[in-house]
Amino acid sequence: MCIAGRQRMHITSAALGMAEAASTGSPELLQVQFREVDTFSLWVWFELHETPTDDDLELLDAVLSSWFMIGRLGGYNTMNLQAMYVGSETISYMNYDHDQSESAFQATFHDMGSVEHKGKWCRCWFNLGTADELALDVLINALINFSRENVGIKQCLIGGVNTDWPVPSLQGNP
Repeated sequence: MCIAGRQRMHITSAALGMAEAASTGSPELLQVQFREVDTFSLWVWFELHETPTDDDLELLDAVLSSWFMIGRLGGYNTMNLQAMYVGSETISYMNYDHDQSESAFQATFHDMGSVEHKGKWCRCWFNLGTADELALDVLINALINFSRENVGIKQCLIGGVNTDWPVPSLQGNP
């Protein structure tokens, strides 16, 4: 389902897992595995330590939706990382090059499906469009902390399919 067609949700501090009652994370390190990656039709799979509650699914959806929205707005564009590459200079009073940001290739996500779950497994489909692989690093970094503090995730599989949970045949429009 297209993000434009999805209900926009109001992300509260509780929805982002800031409430102590929602803190059911795991001290075990999240394992990440990359499989066949098609950035225009990407399934991301999550095996949780426990069967997710409705609150767990809402939190996971909030994380993925937030990540998607930053990508939809072009936030994962490695052609315009000026602050990161300022080098040994201090970032204070840095001169931001607006011409560089304007001339950088547009790198935006295109679409996101709904978070689905089956037992301890969850999955979500994305079309990362022209965004850079930086987006996947940002997602993994966020999920590591999310798993530690909110909803324990045993493993995250990026790409590919699970034989015991078929994906729709028309992956371009789940």
